[in-house]
Amino acid sequence: MTPLRRYLPLLAQVWRLALPVILSNLLISLVNVVDVFMAGRLGPVEIAAVGMASSVRMLVLIGVLSVTAGAMALAAQAHGAGDAGRVSHVARQSLSLTVLLALALSVVGYVLSEPLLRLLGGPGDPRAAELGTDYLQIIFLGTVFLALNLVVNSLMQGAGDTVTPLVITAGANVLNIGFNYLLMFGPGPLPAYGVAGAAMGTLLARLIASVWGVWVLYSGRNVVTILPGSYR
Repeated sequence: MTPLRRYLPLLAQVWRLALPVILSNLLISLVNVVDVFMAGRLGPVEIAAVGMASSVRMLVLIGVLSVTAGAMALAAQAHGAGDAGRVSHVARQSLSLTVLLALALSVVGYVLSEPLLRLLGGPGDPRAAELGTDYLQIIFLGTVFLALNLVVNSLMQGAGDTVTPLVITAGANVLNIGFNYLLMFGPGPLPAYGVAGAAMGTLLARLIASVWGVWVLYSGRNVVTILPGSYR
């Protein structure tokens, strides 16, 4: 028991850092689940459309995560060395690379949305592929916001702040549900956009979350603070 007691403080510290990261990742995945769930109120074709589009969207998520994993590691090294200038440099370069990657994915994804969903849909209802294309193209237009959300989260998590990304991600989920409801079902005088409304709601939620996250980095109140410097 003595060796175990020696490691308990370390295990507790690791768990305090890991739990918010686990919850943040769950909330990121929950965006897809919410879109599919809310599309269920529109009909089976709409569920199929969002479901197919979500499969493609997961591939984009994996691509962006490959960059954010590197950002997290470099931010951790710089913060551990106590080099605030290096942390800022890593943050600027990570943001630049992420935006460039996201823009490329946006263009490619927007163009390939229809053929990909036609392939996934097979001989099924062509209406599902049509609705899914509308949904996916809007989602691809917001790839930059998704990428910024993820890289900002990774930079903070790498520097030891796992709570702020959790708060931002939770806020994005709440906004996503609210915007989805307003844009999908059009209560009152608002127009109902259906499946496309779900994509619009997700895009708006990510836009606000990405602006929020970047503002935190520039505010000087976080462990990761962006100092003046080049983004090249």
